[in-house]
Amino acid sequence: MGEPTSFGVSGVTVAAKTRGAFEALVAALVGGKLTKSYLAWTANPPTSESGVIATWLRPDPKHRQRMATARPHQAGAKPCETSYEVIAREGDFCVVR
Repeated sequence: MGEPTSFGVSGVTVAAKTRGAFEALVAALVGGKLTKSYLAWTANPPTSESGVIATWLRPDPKHRQRMATARPHQAGAKPCETSYEVIAREGDFCVVR
């Protein structure tokens, strides 16, 4: 099996049509009430059906639009936590949320 392939992640942009909607979105963002969810089809399934990956991230010094793993003492490092769950399996492949 070759090296794993990494693909860019795309997302959605949310726009508010009214001032009230904008303020509600900002409040939800600041209050930690917005979550992101992605699906990945992978040939290297995790060993457990669900879990949490906890690490530190900081802006990538070579690509300012990207993030890179970091050590807690590095400049700009912030804790990051990602939960995952295997939602389907098919042979050697699985779908992870």
